[in-house]
Amino acid sequence: MFSSVMDIFVHRTPNLKRLILDSNPSTAFPWTQLAHLTLVPDNMAIEKMGVLRKCTNLTSLDIRDFVMQNRNENSGLFVDLESISESPIVCSKMEVLTIRWHLPTDAPADSSKHSIFRFLSCPSLKILHLRNYYSNWCSTQSSWAHFDTFMAFSKRSSFRLTSLSIDSVPMSDSNLLHLLSRIPTLLDLTLMWNTVL
Repeated sequence: MFSSVMDIFVHRTPNLKRLILDSNPSTAFPWTQLAHLTLVPDNMAIEKMGVLRKCTNLTSLDIRDFVMQNRNENSGLFVDLESISESPIVCSKMEVLTIRWHLPTDAPADSSKHSIFRFLSCPSLKILHLRNYYSNWCSTQSSWAHFDTFMAFSKRSSFRLTSLSIDSVPMSDSNLLHLLSRIPTLLDLTLMWNTVL
């Protein structure tokens, strides 16, 4: 139903630049006109990755870190995570990326396979916000499970980051120092509570 509601906007919003989406996307929507996109589903389904490939003019993206995969291989929606990560989505114009981190309780042991960082390359990235999905939630994890996946994303993207904010994402001292040593272009750094363990 939501897709048909979105279809109503297809030819009526030629100047739309910012969209906050919390349901299934419409394939007919003119994704290329968007500059700012926020995807806010409770379960970021892998099927929505196709939307990102269509958003060729994005300059900012706000998205959850953990990507869910449809586990039913017989459904028409099944997409293999490995096939998606083999050719990451290149967001060549993206300058601002906000990642809302949260590890679901039913996450697989190797949750890094589900990190959004596996699926993106952002060579023009200047500003990165890493935020806890629940702003008032205190993690019991000893460190951010997707740190290595993020570092691989950083290397693949070769961006020149100037601003970094880490808000309530658990990170060890050594990981934080390693991260900072890889960003010599950094001008602004914000660290909020419970970020360094």
